[in-house]
Amino acid sequence: MQVRRVAAAQGWRWVVGGFRLLAARPLALLALLVFDVFLLLLPSILPLIGPLMPTLLTPVFGVGLMVAMRATDRGGNPVPQMLFAAFGDEGGNAWRNLLILGAFNAIATMAAIALTALADGGSLLGSVTGLEGGEAPAGGAGENGQADDPAGTGLVLPDISLALLFFLLLLVPIQAASWYAPLFIAWHRIPVAKSLFFSLVAVWRNKAAFGVYVASWIAAVFGISTIVTSLTLVTGVTTITSMLVFFASLAILTAMYGSVWLSYRDVIEADTPTDVVPPGELTGE
Repeated sequence: MQVRRVAAAQGWRWVVGGFRLLAARPLALLALLVFDVFLLLLPSILPLIGPLMPTLLTPVFGVGLMVAMRATDRGGNPVPQMLFAAFGDEGGNAWRNLLILGAFNAIATMAAIALTALADGGSLLGSVTGLEGGEAPAGGAGENGQADDPAGTGLVLPDISLALLFFLLLLVPIQAASWYAPLFIAWHRIPVAKSLFFSLVAVWRNKAAFGVYVASWIAAVFGISTIVTSLTLVTGVTTITSMLVFFASLAILTAMYGSVWLSYRDVIEADTPTDVVPPGELTGE
């Protein structure tokens, strides 16, 4: 495995490339993503562990989506069985370690949410877990920075903007560590802990490109949302609005998966790597 540094502008190219991959096989990729969502949500009907299953399974089927994106990028056709790559040769039967990775993501994310209590006294944590309690203060802001209840409804309206910012800051290293980890586990046979570390280092070494990448996605989502909103105002039909929002969301999510593959291709599997970092250097060996 080799890690390559890329130019900052590459972040924008990954976003554009994600939509190009979608345009190359739109029906197949959109159908594959719908199938992926179905597979993630189906186990959620199970008692007790059901709500946890989508988070645990996301890395497992995420590898399958990367296989499909790789095939599309190379001129092939994405097919449904690719989603099960982590259970076969393409993933090296890596599904057990990918489940562990999913568990890590869930625990780390919940820990980040819990730490936001330092910023808002637990309002965001309560909103996520549904454990809000207490009565609204008689007037003014509450002890935890909660806003007034001017209508006298007894509802507490938390001001969680600072907590959300704190959560996003905590989420950055979690997402960076998880970015390439599923593919390191499935395609490079690297243990979970080392995969998380290598992914974090790979993203950090390309922080300029990923900064542009995030900014580009924000701009792309904002632009698409503006177009959908404008079309909604023109048509004024609720059914059409719902369909536009659904297909726009589906297209954005599919293109995002495509952009993840392109970033992996350029950073990890570059055909003609320059400024390559040997695996031993990642660990300081």
